[in-house]
Amino acid sequence: AIRSNFRLPIASTALGSSSGTPWTILSQGTDMPTTIINLKVKTVEEKAVTPQNNQLGNMIASSDDITAINGDPSIRGQHSGFYVRVRRPDFWLCEAGYILPGIPGTPFPNGGQLQTRGLLKFSSLVNTVAIIGGTDDYRCASGQVKIDGNNFELTIETP
Repeated sequence: AIRSNFRLPIASTALGSSSGTPWTILSQGTDMPTTIINLKVKTVEEKAVTPQNNQLGNMIASSDDITAINGDPSIRGQHSGFYVRVRRPDFWLCEAGYILPGIPGTPFPNGGQLQTRGLLKFSSLVNTVAIIGGTDDYRCASGQVKIDGNNFELTIETP
């Protein structure tokens, strides 16, 4: 069994916005609009690919259903990723992909794929990884994914 204080994005819960709106455009000193998207995900499968013996190169692969986007259970998607131990005791390099549908009322009406990558420290309560690109509506996306306990928040910047 895999044990840590950190839950991968595969066990996340939606994080509601304080204003009650499903997404927010922010100005962060950049010319690019920023959109916040909150996901609720349910693990379909998670597997340790190599023996979990606290060695470099240990790997975990996961696949998840996104069961709600911005609190709406009728909007669903997929999340899959892999995590490789790159430093002991608990630093893991994560790469993940998302298949997201069109999200009404956002700059992403048609959906597409989103890619993320970054270092995770499983014992930390908060981790952040980079959005490194995507396809279709997310073709020139950048930004970050913040994981705080079971809350999973995508901050997406697009030109």
